[in-house]
Amino acid sequence: MSFYAFSMLLSVISILFIGSFVYSKNTSNVINRFFGIYCFILSLWIFGCFMETMVLDKSVALFWDKVVYTGSILTPTVYLHFMHKFTKKKGRKYDLIVVVSYLLAFTFLTFNYVSFLRPYFISDVIYKYSLRFVPVPGPLWYFFFFGFYGIHITYVFSLLFIEMKSSSGLRRIQMIYLMVAYTVMITAGLFYFLLLFNIRTSPIDSYLLIGYGIIMAYTILRYRLLDIQLVFRKSMIYSLSAGILTSLFVVIVITMTKYFSDMAGVRSYTILAITSLLIAVLFNPLRNRIQRLVDKRFYKRSYDYYSTIQQVSSTLATMFNRNSILKFIGNLIYEVLGLEGVYMLAAVPAEGIYEAVYQINKDGGRIDPLTED
Repeated sequence: MSFYAFSMLLSVISILFIGSFVYSKNTSNVINRFFGIYCFILSLWIFGCFMETMVLDKSVALFWDKVVYTGSILTPTVYLHFMHKFTKKKGRKYDLIVVVSYLLAFTFLTFNYVSFLRPYFISDVIYKYSLRFVPVPGPLWYFFFFGFYGIHITYVFSLLFIEMKSSSGLRRIQMIYLMVAYTVMITAGLFYFLLLFNIRTSPIDSYLLIGYGIIMAYTILRYRLLDIQLVFRKSMIYSLSAGILTSLFVVIVITMTKYFSDMAGVRSYTILAITSLLIAVLFNPLRNRIQRLVDKRFYKRSYDYYSTIQQVSSTLATMFNRNSILKFIGNLIYEVLGLEGVYMLAAVPAEGIYEAVYQINKDGGRIDPLTED
């Protein structure tokens, strides 16, 4: 298996995993279902391409080319349908767009599978560039690429752009990352289609698809795309720590056994004892460091409310000075919730107004509690 084929298989696994994960988080949600279906169809397209790099028999390659075009025909239609659900586009106009898209897709599928019609769509497959089998397009294929594909890409980009411009905050960030991910995916598809125009390009389409999976995973984890929020932080932290330490253990043992046994005549069990001690010393610091990193990147807005309530209860029970109480509560809210600023006001009954008694913000602005009367 070539490295190109391996990277393609890796992209299939990553996209299938993301689709399955999103679907499993809320199987009753229509948005999650459509995203899961879209990921399955996209991975079907990529897996067909993977098989075209592996087979040597032309008749077998023709079968897998049908699988490739099953995925490539349905991918734009299902993604358009997903985008309508995700952006909450409703009405007869949007329903008609979806229906027309599916009708065109099933028309192309008919030409893809019916033997006497397929030469009008794909006339043959040939082995090119010592890389893979590549289809030879028929006359209908050019309408499929420039018309069907081009219109879908333009329309989806317009949906993403309009939604991004009309949204704000977290939703806007999600749309930006979704647009970047879609651009990466379309670029990967174009690298594949260029082969049909006899334009040899660097075989980076599979790497771009891996990049697409990484962007989608990051957006889901960091910005809760599709309303997904993970709740297994402690187990994830432990797994990361154990995985890293295990890998480090294996590397150190193999390396030190190889060189020290030959050069210094040190026995392997001595090296094993030293590395075990090293792992024991490093485990807790590494685990804490990974936890801080994950908290910073993915859980900036989450907190352990139970431990926070315990801390507040035990601390306030020992406080009797108003200034100390205000400062403690203000700092706690600011740090735990990760807010941009905290302002605490006190009523002035005689004047009928409120005055700031405590303030803290990310720019360094701070007002300590007023001196107690």
